[in-house]
Amino acid sequence: MPWGRSIEVPITYVVAWVTAMLETQALDRPPEVEGEGGPDEMAGARLLEASLQYDLDQTRHLLNLFQGVYDTKRYGVTVWGLNWTEEMGMIRERRAAGGMPGPGAPSWLRNAGSFAVQRYGLRREYNKVDVYDPYMILPDPRVPLADHQRGEFFGHAF
Repeated sequence: MPWGRSIEVPITYVVAWVTAMLETQALDRPPEVEGEGGPDEMAGARLLEASLQYDLDQTRHLLNLFQGVYDTKRYGVTVWGLNWTEEMGMIRERRAAGGMPGPGAPSWLRNAGSFAVQRYGLRREYNKVDVYDPYMILPDPRVPLADHQRGEFFGHAF
């Protein structure tokens, strides 16, 4: 390979990146244990798993997981924060006009007597996991960083 076109990457960064990717994949795997129960219970469990997976995808959990693992490899510390988030936005609803057909009518006929209404309001509420920058934290210096729960304070900036 000609040296004029080669790319040199320090091996420590490559090792940290690859091991962080492998650990992220290992932590993100779905559980291999199947639940026991009847078909009704399993349908409810599958619905719950699908809704949890949707919430995780909406909050970009895989990027946060990788960043946390990578910060541990590179800086020796990861700070996770769990924040309650309320998302405001436009909510679209369908309201029925008078004289709606019965439930056995085709969908195009059922929707013919309704109209869309938009309003501004609370779209969803959820817990969001964030990874804080290791250089933007202020732990209590009187306790070890690995035992920061015993400290009197722990500050961070977003």
